[in-house]
Amino acid sequence: MYETLMSLPLFNGVSAEKLSLLLEKIPLEFSRIAKGDALAHEGDACEALQFLLKGEAIVRRQLFSGSLIMEQRVGAGSVFMPENLFGLYTDYNADIVAYTAASVMSISKHKYLEMLEMDRVYQVNLLNYLSYKCQVRSMHLANCLSDRLMDFCKRMWHGIGDRRAVSTTFQAEMETFVKLTGLDMQSIQR
Repeated sequence: MYETLMSLPLFNGVSAEKLSLLLEKIPLEFSRIAKGDALAHEGDACEALQFLLKGEAIVRRQLFSGSLIMEQRVGAGSVFMPENLFGLYTDYNADIVAYTAASVMSISKHKYLEMLEMDRVYQVNLLNYLSYKCQVRSMHLANCLSDRLMDFCKRMWHGIGDRRAVSTTFQAEMETFVKLTGLDMQSIQR
């Protein structure tokens, strides 16, 4: 269990000794999720961090007022939207459903704040994660126009999605891709 927790992005660089101290003081909730069960719905309040320990999940985002659907299948080690735990917008911005039977670890927002106070490593990991998400979004989404539909999809994947996803799919009407990419219908069809 220690190796699994230490491999999670928000626990990188934490020693087994510090992790033991954390587990003594901060209650972590472990649950099993059946295939097809929801972990979160778009619009739900993000009141806890959820880490996927085993199995896979689908993260389904409705973008551009629902005209573009982005689905990612993610595996063990994923953390679901820690960037939505704090700030002005603290709701999930996607539906998350178990793709297989899964094991999930949760930490409530209140307990996570206590954890951040316990050791600077936790704070640095969170800041690095949040900074990465912000920087990637601004780098990749600043200019979505491209010569190919694949380039547009890559920018969306890098800017919004999880870089460690097992797979990523986009669904939209052809006209939507034309509008979003600036490409003509023939280029989209190619």
